[in-house]
Amino acid sequence: MEEKPTTGNAKKELNTMEEIFKSYFQAIGCFDYPAATKVAGRMSKINPGASTILTALSRCEQSYTSLDSLKSKLWRSKDVSFYHELIDVVANLEIDAQKFLDLLYSDAVKDIHAKVSAQIAGAPAQSDAIYMIDVCRALGCFAKCRQNMNEVYRLIQNHQYLDDVTPILEKIKIIGEEVRKEPFLKKLGILVTGLNYEIAIMESLLAAQKGITSYNFKDTIVNLYTAKMNLSAWRELYSSQEYAEKSPNKAEDVSRGLFTWIIFERNSRPVKRNSGSPNLVQWMNRFHGDLTAKATLYFMQVLIDSDRGGLGQMWQRVEVDYHGEITNFRRTSNALCVALVYEITDDAPFYVYGYICEGEKPADLDSDMDRFRCIYSYPKDQIAHSKDDKLWSSMISKLSQADRKPSVSPQRPIPIYETDKELKTTYYFLRIDIRVRLAVIHSTVHTGLDAQTSEFMTQIGTRLSNTYNLQSLGNFSEQAT
Repeated sequence: MEEKPTTGNAKKELNTMEEIFKSYFQAIGCFDYPAATKVAGRMSKINPGASTILTALSRCEQSYTSLDSLKSKLWRSKDVSFYHELIDVVANLEIDAQKFLDLLYSDAVKDIHAKVSAQIAGAPAQSDAIYMIDVCRALGCFAKCRQNMNEVYRLIQNHQYLDDVTPILEKIKIIGEEVRKEPFLKKLGILVTGLNYEIAIMESLLAAQKGITSYNFKDTIVNLYTAKMNLSAWRELYSSQEYAEKSPNKAEDVSRGLFTWIIFERNSRPVKRNSGSPNLVQWMNRFHGDLTAKATLYFMQVLIDSDRGGLGQMWQRVEVDYHGEITNFRRTSNALCVALVYEITDDAPFYVYGYICEGEKPADLDSDMDRFRCIYSYPKDQIAHSKDDKLWSSMISKLSQADRKPSVSPQRPIPIYETDKELKTTYYFLRIDIRVRLAVIHSTVHTGLDAQTSEFMTQIGTRLSNTYNLQSLGNFSEQAT
């Protein structure tokens, strides 16, 4: 997957069409659009048709990597400009190049080859024509892969909770297979290497989300680690390239902190706007950070048991300190407890530690009460998962009642509250995903929705449910800081 960085050719003269194409693919693969524009300008003097390709590709790539193509106000279901123009230009130029080769190798017209070459404006040399055909085929395939990946992001953008990502994962795998089986794509150099990284990263991120939703510790950690390493490797690759017309601000120091094996280690050089990384990469980096924080909360007890640094050091490694926010809220609101309640279903076995230990069996589902497990609680021992625990039994009963109330759009999550006058408690519930609810318990009976509790649950729930990240795909440029 990884393209070896090239050095020493930043000031190299570009005399042939192939040299210009290769330098252009390096520049655009490093998201250096000013450099790509300058290189494309040289092509117009050699082959105007090829220059048209580069101009169209630059326009599409800028829209794609900036995430502008996902803005609702700019998108139409029958949009014909996004990569379609590039595909049309590529197809026409490939036909022209093939016609030239057919003319060149035709026995009937060999004697007029010299005249034809002289008369056709910008007529390619034999080697250039062959190279042009290969590049056209590669760009045609590349453009279709870009269109398919753009559709993937639109599916993610419109997905509720990202609870069932299997169809999206299957679509990404198909795109990856198409890239791997197309030999001509190698002609695009680092540009297609970046596409491979992008596909692999998105596959790992969605697989990690799937692991979190199904409470699978092993799959979650492996995929978060894989995504982190690919993000780091991709960033190192496009930050270390040398090519013609390279923009001065593209030099970017790649911190060793990015390559730590500890999956929950905070990046020592976080990606910021104008850092040389486009919005697409920044969004992936933020999505990874949010998934890591979410996994840390879901599997906190498992991580504490295996982490020698203790709870404090563990939370210092993640971008979002959910546990700290929960402890602060409880202290200021006098809430009795904050918990995450996981609902077990018949199609997905549940293991207490998120993985199968030797001799361990999945949780029994003898009663409706057994279908719910507390995977996080603060204070830790406030709730006991037992039928004999009145607080737990009451909470599950009230949760079932809350589920029967009309659902609220995940785009605007609002907690639902239930009271137990016998125990003098009030329960607030907010669905995080298809299996998990955020629960806040107060040791008083509320007659209305508590504003502080509602605000806290809405804010933390929006992030835990991925709503913030999904919505930000369409307006990331306004949110990036």
